[in-house]
Amino acid sequence: MMQAAGGNVATWEATRGGAFGGSGPVQMSRPELEQNAIQTGPHEGRDPEEVNGRLPYTEDRQGWDHARILAHLTQIDSDPLTVVDDMRCSAAAMLGAQIPGGPARVAAVAERTLARMTEQVGRSEGGRGTRLRQMRDLLPIMRSMAGLIATGNGRYENLRHLACAMYLVSETTDAGDGLGPEERASMAELTPEEDRLVSEERRGWGAAEALFAELRRTVGQVALVGISTNGDAPGARINHNITVGFDGADIYVYDPWPRAGDQLMRLGSAERQIRVYFEQDGRPLNWTLERFVPAARAPGGRPAR
Repeated sequence: MMQAAGGNVATWEATRGGAFGGSGPVQMSRPELEQNAIQTGPHEGRDPEEVNGRLPYTEDRQGWDHARILAHLTQIDSDPLTVVDDMRCSAAAMLGAQIPGGPARVAAVAERTLARMTEQVGRSEGGRGTRLRQMRDLLPIMRSMAGLIATGNGRYENLRHLACAMYLVSETTDAGDGLGPEERASMAELTPEEDRLVSEERRGWGAAEALFAELRRTVGQVALVGISTNGDAPGARINHNITVGFDGADIYVYDPWPRAGDQLMRLGSAERQIRVYFEQDGRPLNWTLERFVPAARAPGGRPAR
């Protein structure tokens, strides 16, 4: 069972703790994950391949190129309004699981997040310190976000702001040390369709292939997975969230932490890059299947393709 959630540090030598419950420095020791965040200051960094600008909508603005979005969207950015970047992998991964559902689905997440943020700020239940202040800074942006995304005017920075907001409204303290199981369950309530909690420990590439087979049964289904960025090092623990999905074209893995190349990897063309999340030098690694996120639904109730 995972302990707490957030993000990792990759090439940063130390941060406030691991994604799933650490309270001390985290040393990253797996260069094969090809992570490449650039540190710009204490707990500050950016993805060197950061992308801005309008999201890649379809011509009718009812859909978008989800794979292109996920290929470029990371949890570390240069925007001063996004905070706890190193700790919000759970929020980035959860949002990443919604993006294949299209603009309307993500706009619904934005609406729910705004409602919770407005309530917490209004009642000052976001805490007296850092977290409440961070939510107040984001609130004016959040008020217009759902409309922008739904009408074909959303931008990459909107998604980064939304992931940050999802984290902030789900955290219950000012500790900034990640989201625990109850907080992650609360964050799941921001999504428009009920997901399926699993919280099951698994191990190795064979178990990953079994997950791929299960995902292939429903186009658009996504799984939230916890992995260890320290591999099988002594004391290594689950400390990072990724998403694994099937969009009809192929199984893909989306890693929100900045990595060399695209954030989205497809099994058919990047099996080597995907394998290292589940095994190290041929040895199986422990990982967790946290939850399944339902596929987006097309008119008529069929899975969207």
